[in-house]
Amino acid sequence: MTFTTLGFAITLIVAALGIQLSNRLKLPSSIGLILTGLLFGPAFFGLVEQNEI
Repeated sequence: MTFTTLGFAITLIVAALGIQLSNRLKLPSSIGLILTGLLFGPAFFGLVEQNEI
């Protein structure tokens, strides 16, 4: 439970960084949110095994 909560918090932080990056590149913020969610979301939620990262 703790790891899921921690993973969710880290995912939100990474998503916010993705939005900031897409704003700097003059892209819609949804693009940065989707890209960071697809790239980092499964790893932070533990859906990927440690040896697959």
